[in-house]
Amino acid sequence: MLGTLCVDIGGTKLAAAVCDGEGALSHVFAVDTPADATAAQRVLLDLCEVTADEFRSTGGTLASAGIACGGPLDVHAGVILSPPNLPGWDEVHVRAAVESRIGVRAALRNDADAVVLGATRWGRYAGVRNVVYLTISSGIGAGVVMDGRLITGRSGNSSELGHTVLVVGGRLCACGRSGCAEAYVSGHSIARRAEELISAGVAPTLGRGAPITAKDVYLASSQDRDPVAVRLWDESTRLIGELVANALNTFEPDLVLLGGGVTLAGEQFIEPVRAAAHDAALPGNRQTPVCIIQRPDRAALIGAGAVGIALIDQEYR
Repeated sequence: MLGTLCVDIGGTKLAAAVCDGEGALSHVFAVDTPADATAAQRVLLDLCEVTADEFRSTGGTLASAGIACGGPLDVHAGVILSPPNLPGWDEVHVRAAVESRIGVRAALRNDADAVVLGATRWGRYAGVRNVVYLTISSGIGAGVVMDGRLITGRSGNSSELGHTVLVVGGRLCACGRSGCAEAYVSGHSIARRAEELISAGVAPTLGRGAPITAKDVYLASSQDRDPVAVRLWDESTRLIGELVANALNTFEPDLVLLGGGVTLAGEQFIEPVRAAAHDAALPGNRQTPVCIIQRPDRAALIGAGAVGIALIDQEYR
């Protein structure tokens, strides 16, 4: 049995699994990302080794490894370059480290690029030639396939739609600019905005849990009908819809997919986002499907599998 090691590096979670040639995952392991970067990198390699050992103990053979991580990255050298949502991960030679620990060739890709590769290789959207994927998670990333090919840019760091400006002169983003989408509607930013409202004493229901998360905002909005939470959630979904409209008007895709932790709110997320996106899009893009990706909780792992298999195919290295 041949498999590919899949590795997902996120600001909230580290995960590893094995993917077969059909995109099915097995031997899935995940842990919270330690706050200390050195400890987190050690845990990551231990996680890779445990996953590989478990698979090999069943008679499986690993052919390659795919690593998905938020950018910026040097994908050609296999190096993580100080992502805003991974503080302390500076010049981390993750590809070489995984290769040394596991004993197979590995490839590194931006996590959103990995997801869109997986989504267009397997499952419901396989073969769709023009797709934009947006991940609304700790940060905001994007991956774009046009005419069946991944758009990578000169150094592999293109399609950073999370760092396009939605509010001129707005909130400071971790990238150094003001008003970026990521500064408003990533999971961390939604939580940060909620904390500011709690500190101001105007969001009584939101203040029940600590630390606050975007999920708390959604629950306070949908279940408790806290008026401040409702306003914050509505504003957030509207801004995400504006971001989707920008993608629609820029790329004219066949499909826009959304994933990441914030999308786990389901219909209470996608319905207002879709409505806002279609309202703001140019007329020719107002019928384009805008959907939550299948298995958003595992999309990056599946995408990492596609990256590893593509390495065997010599498509992306």
